[in-house]
Amino acid sequence: MRVYSILLLASAVAVSCNVPNVPKEEAYGTYAAVDYVKTTDTIWLQPEGRYERHVYAANGPLLLDMKGSWHKVGPQEFQFSSFFLNLDRDLEEFPELLSDTLGGISVILENDGFCTGYLQGENCYRRLGLSR
Repeated sequence: MRVYSILLLASAVAVSCNVPNVPKEEAYGTYAAVDYVKTTDTIWLQPEGRYERHVYAANGPLLLDMKGSWHKVGPQEFQFSSFFLNLDRDLEEFPELLSDTLGGISVILENDGFCTGYLQGENCYRRLGLSR
């Protein structure tokens, strides 16, 4: 049993050593939600750990204009404070959802984007403009 535990630990260490490091500066930029139908959602990651976010209804009106903070917590992991989990819900019909901005979220930045959904690969944001 002890040998198995050591092998499992060695495997976990080997995997974690191969994770590419994304410098904080490479995360700066504007990201837009992909495949959204009910809203347009952009997040602008700025230096000094600040971000701005704008969520518009599909027909154009601004629904959310917020500012928050973010910081790097791992090789590819970044954490947002005061984050609104959009999930492309109908925010015009349910505007009370917009008041839920106190929670934070951790994301993994890879392939010029990150995802915030409950399942892998859902509720994703992609970097606008030049790729890394």
